Amino acid sequence: MLSLLAALTLPAPLANPLPGGFVAGYAADTGLDLAGYLLPVRALAAGTVEYAERGHTRWRGRGDSPFSVRVRLDAPLAWRGRRITHVYYGHLSALAVTKAEGSEEVVRVAAGARLGTSGFANGAPHLHLGLLLDDDTTQAWGTYLDEAQIREVLGGLRTGARLPRGEWLTARPTLSPSR
Repeated sequence: MLSLLAALTLPAPLANPLPGGFVAGYAADTGLDLAGYLLPVRALAAGTVEYAERGHTRWRGRGDSPFSVRVRLDAPLAWRGRRITHVYYGHLSALAVTKAEGSEEVVRVAAGARLGTSGFANGAPHLHLGLLLDDDTTQAWGTYLDEAQIREVLGGLRTGARLPRGEWLTARPTLSPSR
């Protein structure tokens, strides 16, 4: 099993969103939870930051990390006849970039750029990684990929797998058509 984990890579041109973190999560979640506390959070792909600020999460309990980031991708990813157009990152404890939602400021990030630091929510240290479809950022049912679908996009990651410690990922995803 150690050799399998050592060889784990994610699809390029995607960057590693949480180097050194572990794949966690639960079925039907609105994103994929990546376990790790106070680890660097990196942009999965190049894009424009739509917000990087406090809020944009339902987890607002005592001890929950307050920051979220949403990035509109420069080059949407094809997925089953749809397009992944945005990535959101939740439960950050600190931000490396800031932007208020709706502000005129343009903040661009390259793939692998540091967005902030992972934090804590719902009793667990983790980053919540979400992929949004077709320019719809409402996060209503059908506008985002669930946990299992994100695992597919990222190369079939399994629970407990350790993400590489490096910033870059190597193999391009081969996404199967909808069945």
